[in-house]
Parts: sequence; C-alpha cells; structure tokens
Amino acid sequence: MPYKINPITGKHDYYQSGSSGSSVYSKNVAYVDPGLGSDSTGQVNNRDLPYATVNAASSAVSSVSVSHMGSTDLVILLQGDYTELVYLTNGIDIHCEAGVVFSEGGFTDLVSTAKNVRITGMAKFVGEYCSILFINSDAKVYMEFDSAEGAGSLCQARGAANVSMKFRNAKVNAYFNNGAGTCMTFRDTAVGFIEATEYIQSQHYVAFFKAGNTSYFSGSVTIKAPKLEIINDYTASYGSAQRAVIAIDRTYNAKINIIGDIVYSNTTYADNAVIITNQVYASNSVFNFYGNIYGNISKGIYSGYQAANCTMNIYGNVYSTSTAPLQCDSAAGIMNIHFHNSIISGPYVSTLAQGKHIKLRDCQVYNSAGANAFWVNGGGTASSLYAYNTQSQIASGLFIGNGNTTGFTVGCINTQCNYPFGPGTDTWGGFTQVATMKVIQTT
Repeated sequence: MPYKINPITGKHDYYQSGSSGSSVYSKNVAYVDPGLGSDSTGQVNNRDLPYATVNAASSAVSSVSVSHMGSTDLVILLQGDYTELVYLTNGIDIHCEAGVVFSEGGFTDLVSTAKNVRITGMAKFVGEYCSILFINSDAKVYMEFDSAEGAGSLCQARGAANVSMKFRNAKVNAYFNNGAGTCMTFRDTAVGFIEATEYIQSQHYVAFFKAGNTSYFSGSVTIKAPKLEIINDYTASYGSAQRAVIAIDRTYNAKINIIGDIVYSNTTYADNAVIITNQVYASNSVFNFYGNIYGNISKGIYSGYQAANCTMNIYGNVYSTSTAPLQCDSAAGIMNIHFHNSIISGPYVSTLAQGKHIKLRDCQVYNSAGANAFWVNGGGTASSLYAYNTQSQIASGLFIGNGNTTGFTVGCINTQCNYPFGPGTDTWGGFTQVATMKVIQTT
C-alpha cells in the first residue's frame, strides 16, 4: 500500500510515493472516495470514512490541530472518477492512488492560498474540459501523474508560479475559447520544469510563452520529452489560428530550453514548428533547442518581427517537407541563430533579413529543389552568415542575395560548397552592385 501507519501516533503520517519513491510526512490524512464517500460523515485519519470531494477533505484536514511531526497534511484520493476542480491549499499535499481518473476538473490556486504543494501518484486525466494544473500566483507546485488523454490543457502558469511536472505522456486537445487554447502557457516570471518520459501531443500550441499580468515573459522554463508534437487527431474546428509546436512571444531576459524533438505533424494547416515573434523589449532572451525540428507542411523555424536582441541555439536538425526550414522576416532588431552540428534541409531556400546573424558550425545543408541554401530577401543591412566546417550539398550554391544586401557579411571557413554565393561567379545574384558587402576567407 502507498502509505504507512506511524507506530507512535497511530496515524497515516508517513507515506511513500508510488512513482518517484520520495517520502512525504504529514500531520493528518483525509481520504476521498467519489463513489462511496460522504462530505457529511467523512473523518480525518479514517480510511473507512472517506470524503466525497477533495475540497471537503482538504478543509477538514486543515481544521484538525495536531502538532506532531510539524509538516504537511495529506489528502489521499482513492480509486474513482473525479470531476472536481481542486483548490490547492498551502500545507496540504495530495496523493492519487492507482485508478484515480479525472474526467473533468483539475488543480488550481485561483481561490486559495497555495504556496508549496506536492501532488503525487498515478492519476489519469481524460476529460475534454480538464485543466490539469492552473497556477496564478507565487505558488510552488510539484505534480506527478500517469497520463493525459484528450484533456483540455496541461499547465497554465502565471505570475511568479514555480511549477514542476513529471508524467508518462499527454495528448491534449487544447480546447478553450473556440479552440484558441494551448497545451501549456507560461506568462510573466513563471518558472517551470516539465518532463514526459514518452511524448507531449496537442491539437494547438504545445507550449506558448507570452505576456500576462506583465508586458512580457521573463521566466525560465525547461520542457523535456522525447517528442513534442502538433497533431490533428481531433475533429473540432480551430479556424485559422496558429498551431505552432513552440510559440515564443514578447520576452525579456527569458531562458527557454526545449529538450526533445519538435514535430509538426498536422496535415491540414500550414504553420510553423517553432515561431519566435514580437520581441519588442530589448529582451536579451536565450532559446535553446536540444533536438530535431520537423515541419510537415510548415516551416521548421519562423523568426518574425524582432526589435530586440535574442539568441537561439539549435543542437539538432531542422527539416521541412514542403517549404523553408528557416524563415526570418525583416525587422530592426537582432536575432542570433546558431546551428550546432545540424542538418538543414527543405525544398525551399531559407531566408534571412535585416538584423539576422546566422552561424553554421559543423553543419550540412541540403535543398531538394536545387535552390540556394540561404537567401537575403532585401533589407540585409547589418546581417551576416558564417559557415564553419560546413558542407553544402546544393548545386547552385550556399548563399544568394536579392535586393539590398548592403553591409551583409558572408564568411565560409573550411566549408565545402560549389559557390559561396551562387552558380557561375561569386558576384552572381546582384552582388556586383553592392560595393559595401564584406566577404571573409573562403576555402
């Protein structure tokens, strides 16, 4: 059984988690059985007299004054179907035994005073309107569960929330506000560590980083899963809203780590596997991607309007089956994009514009349409492309310019390609008209 009786107090004040092996000590324990329990006859520290609802059990256990052990109280959810929105309370941990299923509801601190709470065990979330965890304050919440299948959302964190989640897998429909929902949203200064041992799938935005109570996101979040994926298994109509796997919007001194493959598998809507846009606060943010990035009918990475200085590191391959693996739109800000030991492949050329600085280190570049690997789409002032120890398997060349490439710097060091710029000569593509373009050592 997942708990033990303290031989001194005679109460269930020692408990060992079934999934992580961590120990939790409790003053008192209340039990919940949604089928056989009763909020009127339930008793604290009596498994034979469970409560019917989690909120009633939490209220009851917090009202019992016992000072032995001096740590958290505990509410244990017994096997059954739960539809409750549970209000987390500071000093009360929750454990879900095997067989606990939420067909609606979830956990939140919206009307309570949660500061440091642990939710452990093997719960499953299967309801379309399940909001598994919604934190809107400075609460620190650790949550582990088994899986989610068809839940509305996985994690919504605002304010100074500090959230850690561990689970096996999650498949989320992100159905909220006519489909404009997300699997996970992080706002303000939220801190998070989310880990799945198998996968995280969503119909709409696997993770969205954005403004909330403040004008930008300035937290630190790590998401770790073998696969983070946009799917179209659900039949609900989501209009023309974007469905990026990872969306980063309005950050300031933020740090985001994505560990695992990012896959855009939706075959109905063309969007982006990763989209970074609206960086308008001189953000100095860093975005690290440790895994491959796959676009289907979408781009691999799209960098939109930037008026700030951000850095993106890609430690994996970037693919698109039908369009550009990378697209950078014109803007005055700086986006530093560094590829490390990557394969960059797609049927269309990758574009970069003003303020975009790309470094290829130990990379391979492919283009199935035979076009150039990278293209300056006008407004290339103060932009650069450096290739170190890189191979380009493209017949026409590594780089081509179009329109204004004044001030653009290209460097090819220990790099193999037919032509640094384009076929025929190094001045092909309009470069003979650009006197201020700088070319460094080419070997």
